[in-house]
Formats: sequence, C-alpha cells, structure tokens
Amino acid sequence: MPDTGIFPNIEVQRMATELHLEGEGSNRGKRDFPETSAASLDLVEKRIIERVIEHRCQGLDTFHEHRTVYEERITRDIHADFQNDVNTAQTNFQTAIAIWRNELSSSRDYLKTVSKELDDFRRDNQITRANHEGYGVLQWFVWFLFFLIFESVLNGVFFAESHVMGIAGGVGIAFGISFINVGFASVFGYGVRYFNHVLLWKKVVGTAIFVIAVVLTALFNFFVAHFRDAMTQEGATWDQAAGRAIDHITAGNFFPESIEAWLLALLGLLMAGLAGWKAYSADDPYPGYGRVWRKKHEAEHYYNTVPAEVTKKRDEALQKLADAHESVEDKIEDVRRASIEWDLLHNQFGVFLEQCNQKVNLLLKTYREANTQERQTPAPKYFSEDYTFPPVTNSGTKPAPTPQKQLTILIREAKERIHADYTNIMYTFNGNSDTNWRNKPDS
Repeated sequence: MPDTGIFPNIEVQRMATELHLEGEGSNRGKRDFPETSAASLDLVEKRIIERVIEHRCQGLDTFHEHRTVYEERITRDIHADFQNDVNTAQTNFQTAIAIWRNELSSSRDYLKTVSKELDDFRRDNQITRANHEGYGVLQWFVWFLFFLIFESVLNGVFFAESHVMGIAGGVGIAFGISFINVGFASVFGYGVRYFNHVLLWKKVVGTAIFVIAVVLTALFNFFVAHFRDAMTQEGATWDQAAGRAIDHITAGNFFPESIEAWLLALLGLLMAGLAGWKAYSADDPYPGYGRVWRKKHEAEHYYNTVPAEVTKKRDEALQKLADAHESVEDKIEDVRRASIEWDLLHNQFGVFLEQCNQKVNLLLKTYREANTQERQTPAPKYFSEDYTFPPVTNSGTKPAPTPQKQLTILIREAKERIHADYTNIMYTFNGNSDTNWRNKPDS
C-alpha cells in the first residue's frame, strides 16, 4: 500500500486493542447482540467508526492546510514581483542619472570657469610653462621641524658650556634661537618668490624681501655668536651678555672671537638658508600659479570621475536586474515544485481516504468475527456488508505558472532602457569633454 506521507496513520492492531474489540465481540455475541433482525450499527461499531473518523478529520484538516499553501505558491504573482524589482532597478538608475547629469553640468561649468581663470592668469603673467609641482605644505612642515630640532640640538651643545644647567639648559636657549632663525627664514623664503613676478613693483618687493632676509639672518646669527661668547665670561648674566653682543654688532665688529661661536653662526646661516630654500620650493616659484593650476586640475579630475561613477551605477542596476532575474527563476522553480506537490497531495489524500475505508472495515471485521463465533443466533445481515465513508470532494483547479517568455521580455527591455540612458549621458559627457567644449560656443 502506498505511503500516505503527511496524513495520520491508522494502526488497526493498536486501535483494536484500545477498543477491546475481540472481548466486546465475544461478550455481545454470547448475548446474541446485536439481534439478527438489526439493520443498523450497534454501539461498538459506532465507536469504531467514530475513532476512525477522528483520524479521518485530522487527515482532512492536513489536506486543506497543505492545499492552501500549495495554491498560494502556485498562484503567486511572480510577474508583479519581478516587475516591481525591474521598476526599482530602473528608477534607481534614472535617479542616479538625473543626479549625475546635474553634477556633470555644474562640474563642467566650474571647469570652464577655472580653466579660463588659469588661461587668464598665464596670459596676464606671461607664463608659457607647466606648473612646477612643489612638495606641499605637509612636507615643508616636516622639513621645518627637522631643521628646528637639528639646529636646536647642535646649538644646545655650543651653549652648554655657558649655561649653569649644562646641555639641558643649552638646548632650552637654543630651541628659542632656532625657532626664530628657521621660522623667519621660512617666511622670507616663501616671500622671495615675488622676485619672479612679471610686475616690476612685485619684483622690487621680492628683491627687498631677499635683501632684508639676508641682512637680518646674518645680523641675528652673528648676534647669537657674540651672545654665546659673552655668556662664557665668568659672572655674566643674560642681560649683560645680550648687551655686549649688541655693542659688538653696532660697533661693526661682526666676527666672534671663539671657534665655537663661529661654528654657531655658520650653522645658523646654513639652517636658515636650507629652511628658506625649502619654503621657496614648497610651491611653484611664481606666486599664485600653483594655486590656480591645482584648482583647475582638481576640477578636471572631478569632472572626469563622472563617467566612472555613471558606469558604476549602470553596473549596479544591471546586477540588480540579474539578481531579480535569478530570484524570479527560483520563484518559477518553486511554482513548479508546488504544482508537483499539489498533485502528490491529491494522490496521497485519495490513498488516505481509501485506507480509512479499508481499515475501518478491518476493525469492524475483528469485532464481527469475535461476535459471530459466540452467537447462538445468526448474525445480522449487515455484518457481511462493508462500511464506506461519505465521499470527499477534493477537486481544485491548479493555476498555470507565469510564462517564462514574458519575464524574459521584461528583463531584456529593462536592460535596453538602462543602456540607452547610459549611452545618452556618456554621449553628453563625450560631446562636452575638456577636449571638445573649448572650441564650442556656450549654448
């Protein structure tokens, strides 16, 4: 007998034992019950049928529950689900296209503006060369710290002999001296770039800055050298040492007395010169040119990122369509499985109903045979008749799955629209790229 799977199993032997069918049949047979003339089932037979009906009702409930689930799976509107996924992918891409179209327009306009600014700057300042890319503010700051620390440590050694706290105190004095020396040299070095300017008065300013820088740096470092010599004299205070150093400078006596002071002065001049050079070369030597050049190329770089971003959005939209297509394929497969399971459910339900008829008659037979063996009178005629449960109408129309061809058309049309939108904006970009819009009048 085929397996009924999800339906309850009616165990004839266990049920016969629980209902004491053989004992009930023997006892009632000895008393000739039911009577020979009886035409309807007796109490024991009715209990048998009621017990089987309990299992039969469970099977009916199971059947209806499973059929409802299968019908929901089969009748699921796959087309609507897929259409929603397709619309979402298209809408998201079109929204991204609209955003990037605005970005393209605004970034193109900005690029035009800064390109014109660069062209005007080069024309006005008679520049025909490319920008001399400097190493930037960050690297200049690193060099500044290096010069500051390096000079502070070496100066500290020279001042160690003249300070009561030795090297630690010498480095403390030297740090302040080095900060002034390197700091002012850096400021002057950056300002000297105006010597390269096309305007005469700015050239004069740049030249003046250079002269002032050289004079002040020399005076400051020779003052420091005399200050160091004055500090070595016994009992000299800072104020006294500074006064003696100023007297030497104002008297025109620039050269210090000790070799250590000379080394201190030369070291200061070297560090000042290197710091000034690093500040000078941190950017293009023509004032303002590096800033305008970078501004234009940053705008150009941003403008040129539009195609990559649009391509990325297109690929994301196509991937969503591919995911949606894969998902709908899984749903179609689920519909196919549900259809098969729907058929199997009906087949199993038919087998289960037949088993109910068969097993209720086996139970009735167990009772009736025990009853007949003990009777003195003939058994009722209906003992030889099989019992049959009323038929159950389990018919249902199984819906047809959504045609695969229709979904294939949807995915193809969605891809075509996405590619058309992509081609349109890329045409807009290529038609207005940096190599083309320069020669086109503004619309």
